[in-house]
Amino acid sequence: MKISELTPETVARYLRIDWDHALEEDTLELESFLKAAKAFVFGFVGKTEAECDAWPDLTIAVLLICEDMYDNRSAAVTRESAAQNPALMRLLGLHDYNLI
Repeated sequence: MKISELTPETVARYLRIDWDHALEEDTLELESFLKAAKAFVFGFVGKTEAECDAWPDLTIAVLLICEDMYDNRSAAVTRESAAQNPALMRLLGLHDYNLI
């Protein structure tokens, strides 16, 4: 699946949220997570959505970011939640072209 094909419903399925019974607030939240996750990936790898579509593993990175945002929705930061997701960093590291 390409990043451009991701929808809030796709994210809901990935998060195991019952899309048929999702509230309007849930839908808006998932849309926001998806937009933010895509922006993060595009900024991290320095590529457009069309360019990122060529790399299916970046779709997984977007879903991992959405999952992290969903699981850590509170403003409190704990030692565990401040750590980077190693799977995400490995995936994004494969495409990191923003080296100084």
